[in-house]
Amino acid sequence: MHDAAVQVLDLGVVLLNAEGKIEIVNRWISSHGRLSPSVVGMSLVEAFGDAIDPRLLQVVDDALNRGRSNRLSHAFHPMPLPLYPLRGAAIERIHQSIDVSALSSSAGRQCLLQIRDMSETIRREALLKLQARQLAEELARLKQAQEDLARHSLRFREMARLAPVGLFETDMQGRLTYCNDRGQELLGLNFPADLGSNWTSALAAEEAEAFHRRWKAATESATRLTEEFQISKGRDERWLRLEAGPIRDTNQVPVGFICTLMDVTELQQRAQRHEHRANHDNLTGLPNRGRFEQRLRAALAGAQSLSGELAIVYLDLDGFKAINDEHGHAAGDQVLQQVGTRLRKLLRAEDLVARLGGDEFAILFPEAPPEKDVNHLLSKLSQSISRPMTLALNGTHASVQVGCSMGVARFPRQGEGIDALLAQADRAMYEHKLSRKRTDDDISGFIDQLNGMKGRHA
Repeated sequence: MHDAAVQVLDLGVVLLNAEGKIEIVNRWISSHGRLSPSVVGMSLVEAFGDAIDPRLLQVVDDALNRGRSNRLSHAFHPMPLPLYPLRGAAIERIHQSIDVSALSSSAGRQCLLQIRDMSETIRREALLKLQARQLAEELARLKQAQEDLARHSLRFREMARLAPVGLFETDMQGRLTYCNDRGQELLGLNFPADLGSNWTSALAAEEAEAFHRRWKAATESATRLTEEFQISKGRDERWLRLEAGPIRDTNQVPVGFICTLMDVTELQQRAQRHEHRANHDNLTGLPNRGRFEQRLRAALAGAQSLSGELAIVYLDLDGFKAINDEHGHAAGDQVLQQVGTRLRKLLRAEDLVARLGGDEFAILFPEAPPEKDVNHLLSKLSQSISRPMTLALNGTHASVQVGCSMGVARFPRQGEGIDALLAQADRAMYEHKLSRKRTDDDISGFIDQLNGMKGRHA
């Protein structure tokens, strides 16, 4: 062993002869062990004192007597020898890893100790553990923020942009350069196979094409992009919210985009349910008065711009109050539901039927058919509504009938504004109701006269 080379090594070297006496000790060991040059020829205990870990002496004995090599890991035997840092007033031993090698030579069996200072390694491990713990705490905080986003979407919009639900990066053309596991799951991607492909390849063709145009506009202006879109994975359809912001180099030149994804399916479904409840009648499921007038305004604006025609119909049930009085409101509710179903079945897909309240309904024909066709359809509606209805009442069944009175108003013949059309349809409906009542009264009077004549003859 070349003594000059051994002396400059950045680790400790101790060579023991067959009697366990020190033959070579390098400068590293002398400095860290605070030894004098006279330790050559001494045993380890004589050189270092009783502070040696007994397990090291056992391993050395196994090497000299049995030819077994071994290692004392710093994880299990952190400080076998009394070695100390060179700088500072440290009194605690440095952490060590010792390789004990059994050697054979002409002078007999020898034992070589190679001692490495593991203090810096342990310090780095501790730092990495601290950083990992801090990262775990930060991820936990971000996960908590994600759960709060659904309840506080407006207040925490900026936090939603940063939440790591799904995260991916692209170049300026939208080609993927990174995507985390959650992002791959949401988009149905498979890394590394999809690395370098455009992220919109996960979308349906029409959605991808529309997104490409918006993406191009965002990249050209290097501005933020916020979109919500639908994605299908098998039979499962999900709504995702994308927020994308430009990544800039040190010269503030955009070089790509960093994007976050959040599953907002529940929020979309909740909004749709709220929208439906706000615009539809809870009992029949038909659009309510507000929704009907909203659609009427839109249809009226379209008809005015295209010089088209539309028609509205007001419909009021006859005999409904008698059913409520005789059978109760639960029976009346069933009648209203069945009337709504019968009206829907006879109308076209583009026509709109709504419940205005009570036993009043309205129909909108955005593209009004000829008057004779409308009259024919209304006749069919009247016949359908007047058919007997079977009601389920407290375990029994009852058969009831209602009639209806209807009034029609056409644009532009009977009014050019929404208020005029609604008023005209309302007047026409009540005129029809009065006409039906007079007819019913005349028939009733005629029957009474017949009954009176029969009584006199009897």
